[in-house]
Amino acid sequence: MVLQPFIENAIWHGLQHKDSQGHLHIGFTREGQQIHCVIEDDGIGRRRQPH
Repeated sequence: MVLQPFIENAIWHGLQHKDSQGHLHIGFTREGQQIHCVIEDDGIGRRRQPH
C-alpha cells in the first residue's frame, strides 16, 4: 500500500497518454537491513500531457 501512489502516478502521468506501448519496471533490492524499491517508466511525463 505504500508503493501504490507512486506506481499509480507513473501510470497516470507517464504511460496513460503515450501513443505507443509503455513499460513500467518495479525493482526491489536488499541492502543489509533495508529494501530499496525503484519504479521506472518510459512515459511522457506531466509536462507533455494534454490539458
